[in-house]
Amino acid sequence: MKMPNSDEVSFARGLLSAYSPSGRERAACMYLRRHLSGWGLRAWIDPVGNVMAEKGRGRPAILLCGHIDTVTGRESVKLEGDRMYGRGAVDAKGPLAAMALAARDYDGAGKLIFCAAVGEESDSRGVCRLSSLPRIADAAIFGEPTGLRAAAFAHRGSMSLRLKITSPGGHSASPWGYENAVEKGFSLVDRMRGILCSGKDRFSTPSMAITQMRGGGPGSRIPDRSSILLDVRFPPTWDVKGMFDRIREAAGEAPAGYTYAMEVLEGTEPYVAEKDSVVVRCLREAVNEILNERLMLVKKSGSG
Repeated sequence: MKMPNSDEVSFARGLLSAYSPSGRERAACMYLRRHLSGWGLRAWIDPVGNVMAEKGRGRPAILLCGHIDTVTGRESVKLEGDRMYGRGAVDAKGPLAAMALAARDYDGAGKLIFCAAVGEESDSRGVCRLSSLPRIADAAIFGEPTGLRAAAFAHRGSMSLRLKITSPGGHSASPWGYENAVEKGFSLVDRMRGILCSGKDRFSTPSMAITQMRGGGPGSRIPDRSSILLDVRFPPTWDVKGMFDRIREAAGEAPAGYTYAMEVLEGTEPYVAEKDSVVVRCLREAVNEILNERLMLVKKSGSG
């Protein structure tokens, strides 16, 4: 396997060093665009902040896409032997740097399209912008952490839900007399989980995680309202609408004493690729040629 030279290591290190949590990606985007332009690619920043680049013309058109934003939290970048550490080294500036260098070196037929998407860890505005365009590529590879010897050919769908609970509230000195909106929120989520999330296979079974909860206030008062954000993941047997209908069915009618409402804030459909597609065959051949190993095909419990 060809090892990266000092310029390539320096490029990757610079990309990692440009702190870019969701919503604050500009410095990293400008750094990446500058390098892509310097390598001779047509590079620009699109209306939502994605770094876009092209090389070549005609068909086939191949898209290499990763995300340039990270979760929050600064980490110092360090190089230890042949390993580089830093915020986003795995998810997903490492794959993004590799794709940028692959775009630099591409000399095949047709056109190569590169996208460093923004907002993947938050509202997915970068990929939403990309998917809203007319079809721009015949094939696409997305840089997410699967390891050098595995490729994900399927991912679960995702849905962000807001659940709101309301109740009359009351004095905390007599909690037996009132419905607690915070406790009812937990109970409702537990009921939905019990119905939807009890399967053993993690890919084919929906999952539901509370990512944020708000409720209650100062003083001696039983909470009369609460708000819960839920991250729901679901298999390809459902689409977003069907999964939401199933969740509402599992929630059922609210008993007397409190009410609830839920809404979908964002949804991503699940996807399954053909295992014998041209892209998968090319990945198999590349892993075999470069690593002398067999490519593993995996199903991703997360969402694309």
